[in-house]
Amino acid sequence: MIRGETKNIALSIGANKNSDPIDSLVPSEIDRRNGQMTEAGNWKRRPGYADQWDLGNSKPVHLLIPDANGFAITGDGKVYQIEPSVARVGTAQMTGSVRPTYTLYQATSTTAKSILLADGGTVMKLGLAPTALAALGGSPPNFKFIDTLDTRAIGCGHNDIGFRWSDLENTASWPAANTNSVLGDGEIILNFRVLRRDMYFFKTKSIEVWSNIGTSTVYARKAYIEKGIGSSYSLVHANDNFYWLNNDWEFSFLEGLSPKVISTRYAKEIRASSDKADIYGFDFPAERLIRWFAPGSNKCFVFDYVTNIMSEDNAWNGSWLRMPINSYMERDGEAYIGDLEPTGKIYRWSRDYLDDNGSDIRLYRRFAAPLGENGGEYRANRLRFRIKRGNGTNTEMDPKAIVAWRIDQGERLTEDIDLGAVGEHDPYVDINNLGIGREIELEIIETDAVDYLMTHAYLTAERLGA
Repeated sequence: MIRGETKNIALSIGANKNSDPIDSLVPSEIDRRNGQMTEAGNWKRRPGYADQWDLGNSKPVHLLIPDANGFAITGDGKVYQIEPSVARVGTAQMTGSVRPTYTLYQATSTTAKSILLADGGTVMKLGLAPTALAALGGSPPNFKFIDTLDTRAIGCGHNDIGFRWSDLENTASWPAANTNSVLGDGEIILNFRVLRRDMYFFKTKSIEVWSNIGTSTVYARKAYIEKGIGSSYSLVHANDNFYWLNNDWEFSFLEGLSPKVISTRYAKEIRASSDKADIYGFDFPAERLIRWFAPGSNKCFVFDYVTNIMSEDNAWNGSWLRMPINSYMERDGEAYIGDLEPTGKIYRWSRDYLDDNGSDIRLYRRFAAPLGENGGEYRANRLRFRIKRGNGTNTEMDPKAIVAWRIDQGERLTEDIDLGAVGEHDPYVDINNLGIGREIELEIIETDAVDYLMTHAYLTAERLGA
């Protein structure tokens, strides 16, 4: 007979109106990595990856484009078609020195599509029918950023505050009159995107929103937002909105025209990143989240825009390492990542893979909870976990996780727990006689290549001196 009162530890992050505070202990989350909260409130392992294509180029993969046969651009500006087989597109290459941006362009519904590419060097046109790469006609400036609106191509980043646009339905014509500028005041344009027929210029300390006003002027400013961008390539278009690292080093999104901060709990981690001004990010629509990468600081910040939960992802090799993701695309129902390392490799990113190309994924959570009510002293007699279905596989016949705990900041103790043998369903796992105190800090660590969910946790504690 286990003495004491048993309470549920509310493992799901966020409020749960169905939890009775008398029957539940609500933990304070300290750290969470390499997982995503399911709709049921369980912490599920992120996807892993494995080899898919080798470009035969010893450079990082800077850009992946899902359109047509799929394309990749490496750090030396070379463009590759990836299907039906990997092949370099011609002998031309991009000549700029910044991360490339692109836009899909089609003048009319009956004309062929093409891809316009900008990287601070010569603007390039990637034709799709047939596949060919050449300098874009009309000699546009050396844009860093390019997008389309109303069958015009629009580019900027060639100077601090100016932008240019092509003629209607003709990206090979760039009249000198087709130019305008955002406000300067010591600021410069750091990124630019079109959203819902408006142009957003992200500057050092502010954002300007421009639209087509239908006169000879063509474009005019319609809104001014007093919040800038701290890292140019942190700007992500996701969930029909913009998300970015602002000039106060906070991840934000737009609610109408008002910036809202989403990273309050990670403020210290973000500001401590040595390469925060170089953070870049991508939308992962299949997972409904954004990942931002600060590889120089071994950081990957994750924001789930459905649950509004932030976490981190890391590689693991005895310590937390940077994720090797330099580019991303989703194509034909599959997801792919381009390697940050100089390998020229592209990997398939999938929940089918329970490791990172042969390396462990360390699924991790750390949180603290009171042992009882009103700050009293308790004896923790039992910690019980329930695991979702049997998690053994043919290759991992006896998978385990590590549970570490310490009470009142005391000695850190650990115990291995079984995640369930092959054919076992919803097993319970117990740890007994944990110690005496007022608060328990728990770490749950799992690296075996199995898919599992820890669905419930219960703590049985006996009040002392009552």
